[in-house]
Parts: sequence; C-alpha cells; structure tokens
Amino acid sequence: MFLHERTRFQGLVPALLLACAACTPQAGLHPQAPARAEPSAAGDWWHQSGDALLDEMVAQALSALPPVCAAPERGIRGGIRAVLHRQSAEKRRAQEHERRVQRLQKAEAVARTYLRLRVWADRLAARHAMLAPWADNAEIARFRREAGLVPALDEDMAGVMVGLNATDEEAARAGLERALGDLAALTGQDGAALRARLDKTSAMPIGNPAPQTPLLAQAEAALTNARIAYRGGAVSFATLYVAEANALAAREAQIMANHTAALATIRQWSEKAMAEEAHCD
Repeated sequence: MFLHERTRFQGLVPALLLACAACTPQAGLHPQAPARAEPSAAGDWWHQSGDALLDEMVAQALSALPPVCAAPERGIRGGIRAVLHRQSAEKRRAQEHERRVQRLQKAEAVARTYLRLRVWADRLAARHAMLAPWADNAEIARFRREAGLVPALDEDMAGVMVGLNATDEEAARAGLERALGDLAALTGQDGAALRARLDKTSAMPIGNPAPQTPLLAQAEAALTNARIAYRGGAVSFATLYVAEANALAAREAQIMANHTAALATIRQWSEKAMAEEAHCD
C-alpha cells in the first residue's frame, strides 16, 4: 500500500554536463518507457533492500543520468596526442568517479522520498480505517441522545471525532500527493503512471523493522473493550473517545518507528557505499 514538497533533486554536476556536450545525448526518459539498464556495482545497496519497487524506482532515476564521454583525439599526432590522451584518461576517471557519487546520491534521494511516500500512505490508511467505526459511534450516540439516555454532549463529541478524522485524512492525502510528485520528478515518470504502479505493488520491509511496541497491543485491547462496553451502555462516550484516540496514536507511532528504522538502514547502506567509493578513488 502506497500511497508509505515539490522539491526537485538536482545532483548533476555542471562540469560533467559540459564534458559530455560533444557526445550525442541520450533521449530523455519517456514517462511510459521502461528504465534503461544501469550497470551494477558493488556499492549498489538498493539491490539488497528486498523491495522490488524501490529497486525499480532507483533504476528509473539512474537511467536519466548522462553518460561519461571522452573528448575526441582525431587529427592529433605525436607527443601532443600522448599528453592529451593521458589528460583525457585522467579526466574520464574523475568523471566516472563523479558519476558514481551522483548515482549514490540520487539513489538515496529516491529511497528517502519513497519511504516518505510510504509513511503518508500508511497514515492515510490508518485514518481511513477509522471512518466506519467512528461513524458508527456517532450513530449510536445520536440514537441514545434522541432516546434521552445520554446528554447532547455525547453526540457533539462523536461529531468532533468524525470531523477531526476527516481533516487528518485530508492532510495525509495531501502529504501523499506531495511525496508522489517528488518521486515522479526524481524518477522521470508521469505521476498518474507512477500512482498506478504503486497501487499494484505491496511494500516490503526494508532492513530490520522496528519491533511492535507493547503500547500498541495494549491500546488495541483497550479500544476493543471500550467499544463493547459503550455499545452495552456500560461506559460513557468520553471513555470511548479516549480509547479511540489512544489506539490511533499508538498506530501512528508504530508507523513512524518503522519509518525511522527503514531510514536508518538506508542511510547506513548509503554511507557505507560512499565511504567505499571515496576509498577506491
């Protein structure tokens, strides 16, 4: 479920673009076109993420990077040619190093945005899952108020609960749209096509997921008991209100804990790859 800032990633170095000006540029990535195959390297940490969609998103983004090109040496002879050849080789090595750094930077940017999208998708799903039970609570409160069993405050609180959830759901949807737009920009894909791709793919845990906090299980159990008690007339709506709010807060805390754990894993992999690249250079 994905759904997991319209900033644009600009990690390309102007010098590299100028150095490749003499070459025939690759055509831009068409929104519907598959990603061009990118040579794999030992530092390509995204292949070990376990998430095929993240791997695919990174491949799409890297396919847009320009190639490394060497300056032509036709018509040059003798010692000058040798000097130019050596300079060209050194320049090409520097460009190749810069390109590998760019690949790692862009891959991390894609992964971060992808994880942000997953967070908003999970938060939206959590809010959406509350629509039916909270609407049911409001309906029960209305019936009881009309029957004179409870004060009007119960119905008012139920309405507030439904309204707040709708507002938070809309905020989560807006966050999801921003993350989706950022990911589309990074990968060079059409937003609608990317959304369709995300909707068809299940998210996979990245690294070691955060352990489920005992508070979540406790909050869920308390909510179950509160709902049963409220429907039986044993507790007030205020009790149910608190139980609903606590359970939702615990769910969102778990979502953020999972995000933090996945982000730490991505950062660790990326930093290790960057350190290895710096050492090789």
